[in-house]
Amino acid sequence: MNAGTILRPAAAAVTGLLLFASFPPLGQADAAWFALAPLLLALRNLSPRKGFALGWLAGMVFWLGSLSWLWRLVDNGGPLILVLLGHGALAAYCALYSGLFSLAVAWLWRDARLASRPMARVGTALLLQPLLWTGTEYLRGVLFTGFPWNNLAVSQFRNLALIQCASFGGMSAVSFLIVAVNGGVAALMARIARDLRRSRQPAGAPV
Repeated sequence: MNAGTILRPAAAAVTGLLLFASFPPLGQADAAWFALAPLLLALRNLSPRKGFALGWLAGMVFWLGSLSWLWRLVDNGGPLILVLLGHGALAAYCALYSGLFSLAVAWLWRDARLASRPMARVGTALLLQPLLWTGTEYLRGVLFTGFPWNNLAVSQFRNLALIQCASFGGMSAVSFLIVAVNGGVAALMARIARDLRRSRQPAGAPV
């Protein structure tokens, strides 16, 4: 079995768990600044179809935890089976948007021109990926009456200095900044991994 067969889904699951930790009840807001990095790394050199699957997995892990408050309906007389089905269905639906984001990101990184254009890689990590994320958040908030629950920016509600930038672009501006930092973290990790591979190569061998 290829190591990537295990490592990539594991990275997606870690992203989902870190995103969940970023919001109440855990409220570890700092985790949001690197939560997406494992998924972003896993999406490189991956087909868009497989990218969608990884993004959906990350979203499913996040939303199953994030929507756990739905179980309170059982305490108020809600039928257990309906709450179970509703919880799973809503999580699966919301995860579609992180799947779409990941599909687009995987498609971007398959462009061979990025390998020879450092500025293009920087632009993809710090500009295009954040735009794609905020775009999918917007779609989730407006399609089919919308479900704008737990946008990434909400994780920073206690960071009063940071959320001032919302006055310039709403929650999307805050989400954009968080994803850009995640993109930078992922790019740095990819660079370190690439340098380690090169250091282990015999002199003159292709990387």
